[in-house]
Amino acid sequence: MLLKNIVIGALMAIPALASANSLTETRERMAIEQQAIAYTVSQKWDKLDAMFQEYNTGFPTTSGGTHKLVIAWGGIYNLFSVDVSDNGISGVAKEWLKANPKSTGARLLQAMVFDAKAVNLRGEGAASTVDSDIWPKYKKLMIQEKEYLLKNKDIADKDVTWYQEMEMVARNLEDKELLYSTLEEASKKYPAYQNIYIEAMVARLPKWGGSPEEVEKIARMAAEKNKDQSDFLTTLISGVMQSITNLN
Repeated sequence: MLLKNIVIGALMAIPALASANSLTETRERMAIEQQAIAYTVSQKWDKLDAMFQEYNTGFPTTSGGTHKLVIAWGGIYNLFSVDVSDNGISGVAKEWLKANPKSTGARLLQAMVFDAKAVNLRGEGAASTVDSDIWPKYKKLMIQEKEYLLKNKDIADKDVTWYQEMEMVARNLEDKELLYSTLEEASKKYPAYQNIYIEAMVARLPKWGGSPEEVEKIARMAAEKNKDQSDFLTTLISGVMQSITNLN
């Protein structure tokens, strides 16, 4: 899965961010989610495209430091992915693509359809609780998403979420080489976008075959590429990792 709700929720638990008005932060996040969802439900695709373009330009944040881009995508995905049929996320992606086949947002959502179907198939429980005959189907969906993302790699020049999605795919395919090559490319193109590092850190947790040393290495990489905000980023990543660890 994308772990969007984990990442966003973790941000609110960080002491450094808690000093900001938490009520204001919550309201800001809700407003972003509701606007993204409203555009989607009313099929105002041009406005939705413009919204994602705005949030990819300089990566604006809420008063608490959360990137608006990840909030907007999280709102849409978390609402519509519960239904993978044409009445849910699949239908939304089809309508958006029909209205604007070249839309980066529409194509990204189509990639997320594979993810939603995989999560729906696998469930949210521990790997040991998943029937063995599910895994080949799950892997096939992840491979399909990987192929779709590669076919539409031009998206990566316009929306950093492409890299976050590919990191998630790499994690689920247990493809360490793909993960690190994706992170390396993303960090050169979008060094200030926190979530490319967070997604990679999640992928290298011990439960995914990684190690604490690898997670720390990625955290150091993030701080090195963002020296002007290294204290904030260190606190951010520390809080996120604590929240993620508590879920394991």
